Amino acid sequence: RAVTVTLDAESSEVSRARRLVLDTLRGIASDERAYDAALLTSELVTNSIVHARPPVRLTIDVQHADVVVTVSDAGGAPGTGPRLDHGRGLALVRDVASRCGASASADGTTVWFSLPLDQPPASLTQAGVASVGSAGSSASHGATAGPISMPSGHDSR
Repeated sequence: RAVTVTLDAESSEVSRARRLVLDTLRGIASDERAYDAALLTSELVTNSIVHARPPVRLTIDVQHADVVVTVSDAGGAPGTGPRLDHGRGLALVRDVASRCGASASADGTTVWFSLPLDQPPASLTQAGVASVGSAGSSASHGATAGPISMPSGHDSR
């Protein structure tokens, strides 16, 4: 099942996005996993509101044993594209999500992440962390979508 909403380019929409994720995952994901998804969603929605042009679209898609959250916007300044290697928030997304990616087109930017509904990502269980991991985690997961600006030696998880 998927839920899609269009968000205004206002900071109050970040809490609306978190609530929507928590409501969507209630009863199908552990509280910890739902909170992880809400936190990562906050990061992506905040980036779209701060750095891009509206509209901002949020999709929460429960697929089998995973939740995939996608945030799309009309893109940023000309010549810029999605980067998963910049900012602490995106580092958190890379570290906590089991998969993530980004793409840019003439229509805008899309950034997404995936989390399993029933168990924490391997990077967190190996580190002994029950919920949100530290930004220093460096586990590698398979990932992604589209062209991503990454420094050499990094993957696009």
